Amino acid sequence: QLFTGYNATGKKGVVTQMEGTRKICTIDDRPAIEVYNEWTGGHYSELMETKENPNILAESSLYPLGQVCGQDEDGEPFYRSIHPSQIWTKTGAVQVFSDVKEGESIVMMSGTKENVVNRIAGVASHIVRTSGFSLQEVRGSLVIFCAGAMMFAGDSIGIAAQKLNTALGGTPYMGMHTFGEQGMFPDGLSRHGNLMFSALVVSSRRRIMKVLNV
Repeated sequence: QLFTGYNATGKKGVVTQMEGTRKICTIDDRPAIEVYNEWTGGHYSELMETKENPNILAESSLYPLGQVCGQDEDGEPFYRSIHPSQIWTKTGAVQVFSDVKEGESIVMMSGTKENVVNRIAGVASHIVRTSGFSLQEVRGSLVIFCAGAMMFAGDSIGIAAQKLNTALGGTPYMGMHTFGEQGMFPDGLSRHGNLMFSALVVSSRRRIMKVLNV
């Protein structure tokens, strides 16, 4: 299962026109960047005035988009984060790194460097806690930490590694920074997301299954 490191804001709309599967042309029948820029409080205004079709991977790490993909254990909305990558200045379209369809709702997400730095340790702790085995039974882990989130964390990535080490009880782990993450969501569907985290935790507990001859 994938987890985002961002929180949903109250700013949302409906995708009303797409070009292909990853270029959002309009939101609520208005140019996508016009709506998105308003949501951010003008975060992209200066960039659009000085550059044509600017790459916004770094800038949008503060304000990715998101979609609800089910509910968590507490019945709260569970989000897939979507990383905007480029503004098309002439058309007002926004390029993103995940598929979106016309008629789907999207919301602006927000986060801080601290959120991102703490997230992978939080994900590992959550998986250990919900899997039913103790920290003493953990033998290792394979973790996914989005490369875009890693770039956003910057010099604090070492702190994230230290927190993860503590969350796993000092056991060995191997990780990778990926541009795009695939996995299951609470609604049972497998999707592609961005700026997301995941962990596979291995324990020493043996599971015995009985096979019945029918």
